[in-house]
Amino acid sequence: MQIDSSKSPIDNVLALINAANSISLRSDDVTLTPPTPIDPNGNHGNTAVTVLGGVSGRYTGAVEVHYTRLSPNRAAHHEGSPGIPTIPINIQSTNASVLHEIATLGNLIESELSLVETEFDASMAGLTLLARDGSLVYVGSDNVNCQWVNLDIAAAAAVVDLPGFDAAT
Repeated sequence: MQIDSSKSPIDNVLALINAANSISLRSDDVTLTPPTPIDPNGNHGNTAVTVLGGVSGRYTGAVEVHYTRLSPNRAAHHEGSPGIPTIPINIQSTNASVLHEIATLGNLIESELSLVETEFDASMAGLTLLARDGSLVYVGSDNVNCQWVNLDIAAAAAVVDLPGFDAAT
């Protein structure tokens, strides 16, 4: 099952649980503990979370489940191809705008990711994308290719009728 970027991280984990158990857990039925890395040798997956009965009262108790979180690039897909495509950056790029572009183009959950870089320039060939600590769906980091794109000055400065300077007071 692929990660569904239109769902929350908890809903993606619940989809795994529901598919394997033919049940219909909802996020108001249970809470999940933060993910714990486990050794995939001898275990199913690389992650353990404990599912606790929630406030709905439909379920009680707790059970530990194991599953595999993916690096962002392994989870990403763009126009039918796996991985994150090359990301355009320019003089107006910010950490937030580049992270949004990566998540959008890669069909990833933006809230589960962060970027190491905070400033961008033409000399950059790549970016470092990290799974946020505590991410339920992603783990680790990946290098993402980027390409500097010069902006057309006519598009960047579209307002050409300027008000002029104010007189000294």
